[in-house]
Amino acid sequence: MTLYLGIPEDSGIDWGDFRSFAIQKNLTTWLSSCGIGPVSVKIVGKAQPQMTPSDGLVYLLGDPSDSIVSRVGAPESQELHIGQTSALRGEMISEVYVNPLHVYGISATVYHELLHNKFRLAVDIHRIADGNFTSAVAPYTEGGPSDGDQKLMAQALQQNARQFQGGFTAARRP
Repeated sequence: MTLYLGIPEDSGIDWGDFRSFAIQKNLTTWLSSCGIGPVSVKIVGKAQPQMTPSDGLVYLLGDPSDSIVSRVGAPESQELHIGQTSALRGEMISEVYVNPLHVYGISATVYHELLHNKFRLAVDIHRIADGNFTSAVAPYTEGGPSDGDQKLMAQALQQNARQFQGGFTAARRP
């Protein structure tokens, strides 16, 4: 399974405080520790990745005003502060707003949105006992994903979910 972190050209990211390598490292460590085969995390820009059905895609955007979900008219979450996941014509769209967050918060929120994505919004991940990254309320506590988070992610990584790749070219709404 490969998790692609998609950064569109007009992402709105404040590059002065964005440390992609540290985010990539956190996610690789956390996802690999779930014990479900090899996992890799790749950052992609203009070129759309060649994805398999088991792969995931989470867009990294500056803030909610840069939302791909909004641009394409998919149903939006009421809680847009740090990220959201939606579906459009059977394809999952996940996005995390990186400008208000630091490396750990970005990584934890990507993990959270990936759970929503891989379960195609059909599992209420916010009801995990002793969950950290599954909590509906950020900020997440330091120390990485809890055992409950990891067990749930092990199940999620085995799910297939079609990913919306049109976010790399989706035009901003006027």
